[in-house]
Amino acid sequence: MTRLLVIVGFMVTATSRLADHEQGLATGLATMTQQIGITMGTPIMSVIAIAAMTGTGAAAILGGS
Repeated sequence: MTRLLVIVGFMVTATSRLADHEQGLATGLATMTQQIGITMGTPIMSVIAIAAMTGTGAAAILGGS
């Protein structure tokens, strides 16, 4: 439920105070940005987490170090 409120708020903010003929473009750009963030966020965060690990194997992963 919270995610839905955040997405609606994001779209309202992205498209408010725009002329009617620019609403579609603004919504498309906002949705594209959101999709890129979802698509790239997990791999980038995984690379950061792996780079921050010291040691190898399951002990390093489970130990969070």
